[in-house]
Amino acid sequence: MRVMWLVAVIVALFLAGCGSRSSSCLAAACSAPDGGDDDSATAGAPVDAGRDVAVVPPDARPPGDGGPGAWSTGGSGTSAFLTGVWGSGPDDVWVVGAHGTILHWDGSGVWARASSGTATDLTNVWGTGPDDVWIVGTVEGPGLTAMILHWNGSAWRRVSSATRTPLESVWGSGPHDVWAVGSSVIAHWDGTSWSTVLPGELYYSLHRVWGTGASDVWGVGDEGTRLHWNGSAWTSVCCGDGDTELLAVWGSAPGDVWAAGVTAINHWNGSAWTDVPGDAVTLLYGLWGSGADDVWAVGEGGAARHWDGSAWEVVSSGTTNTLWSVWGSGPGDVWAVGANGTIVHYAR
Repeated sequence: MRVMWLVAVIVALFLAGCGSRSSSCLAAACSAPDGGDDDSATAGAPVDAGRDVAVVPPDARPPGDGGPGAWSTGGSGTSAFLTGVWGSGPDDVWVVGAHGTILHWDGSGVWARASSGTATDLTNVWGTGPDDVWIVGTVEGPGLTAMILHWNGSAWRRVSSATRTPLESVWGSGPHDVWAVGSSVIAHWDGTSWSTVLPGELYYSLHRVWGTGASDVWGVGDEGTRLHWNGSAWTSVCCGDGDTELLAVWGSAPGDVWAAGVTAINHWNGSAWTDVPGDAVTLLYGLWGSGADDVWAVGEGGAARHWDGSAWEVVSSGTTNTLWSVWGSGPGDVWAVGANGTIVHYAR
């Protein structure tokens, strides 16, 4: 767990406004979706009756600005460390981060703030559509408690998480099959409630979860941990770059999966993990792509790397702030978020 201690120290520095990296155990709090079990004092109460609570003073631009094939920066209206981005389409994008930050993009040209009802940290966001979005994180206090929030199209609500272990990432194959991972824990939503899954191989924290479907899910984390779900069981898969910390995972198909992290890019071809050497390798935190020949990785110091199907290319992101998460609606509409409220957009 030596890496996790280091990450925790770096996160503390960021939240004090003097760093460029954040990691595990950024946290959240709020309220529970329809049918959800709220374990807060205000059970079932919606935090926000609408998406747009306060309009962010923008120099944020709609998709398309910045020229073809270019990253450009815009205003987010916050200096919080932004840790997750996901959307259902170009006009419905959510961003989450430290201090309870939730931002929403509706395509109108501004990022709008939504109330989270908390000043603690949110770590990751994912959904199946505009009326089914999940956020995971932690909450401050004696014995960190995992927090899970759900958006039903009109309000954010808190859902009972079934674990007191901090959560870092969320992904699912559909509304009734959602996974969340974190500090030595895997949790699953079956459409009714969350339950914890603790495979024997899970000795280290997991930082990201992603899959192609209900029977093909990957979790990656500390000490090179790679766990795979085949629809019935989680198993450890070796190896690639041995004991490096993996912070991101994404793929275009079961036989085309990328993992990245502390000076490592690994690739899964359906039967084995291999290391990818070269100038593109740096400290990377986020992965996303639109297909096998269009993959983005972002990371430390504003690092941006692009895979065109044959090689990783170093690309200028337009910022030197660390980028933590990346997502797009397509090849010409990609968002990345990170330190100091940074939001950058790629258009072509």
